[in-house]
Amino acid sequence: MVGLILLIIVGLLSFSNNSNAQFTGQNLMMLSPTTSSVLTLNVTPPAPTIPSSTALGSTVATLTGVWSNNYTFTGKFIFSAPNYDADTYSISGSNLIVASNGPGVGAAGGSIEHVTMKAIQLDLTYDTVTSSAPAGAPLATTAGVWSWGPTQAGRLTGGGSFQGDNVLYLNGTQVASGSIMEVHHGGQFYLYNSFFVQWYIWNGTSFITSGPP
Repeated sequence: MVGLILLIIVGLLSFSNNSNAQFTGQNLMMLSPTTSSVLTLNVTPPAPTIPSSTALGSTVATLTGVWSNNYTFTGKFIFSAPNYDADTYSISGSNLIVASNGPGVGAAGGSIEHVTMKAIQLDLTYDTVTSSAPAGAPLATTAGVWSWGPTQAGRLTGGGSFQGDNVLYLNGTQVASGSIMEVHHGGQFYLYNSFFVQWYIWNGTSFITSGPP
């Protein structure tokens, strides 16, 4: 028999400048410091129920950032503490999906899973700015928004291709693991992984070994 999985999505939101936030039900509303407009994160449906046979890559929910003054939301959606991606899900554009490189939801039939996400709108990060896992701030480059996730040890997503330190997400998709990230040399993105004692640089599609920034 196919089991059903109830996915509880905790919606958070952050803004690039100093803002006042108010949590209201499923959404966190953010007041822009310059326009007093409110940005709301909407998740549709807010608590989806999916069968345990749901295929990898399937869309589970749609994410929308909405400004109260009809400004266009130009940010990204990322995972956040405490639940992150539940080692099962990923973000593809404005969709929450079952991660294509993850373990799937088959073993979770009849259970409740929790995922925590943010909608975030950032200016590009200046050169020499760093962020350290696990609680360092997200950084933004032309590739998108880079953010930290949970401890890598014991995770199934990636099938063992990620090792050491903490999960690193790019726009809500795990692309690596590491302990320090830095923007340098004209917006280049660097990552340090202490497990391999190695710096890496993003070449636009993947990480390659590099010297320190």
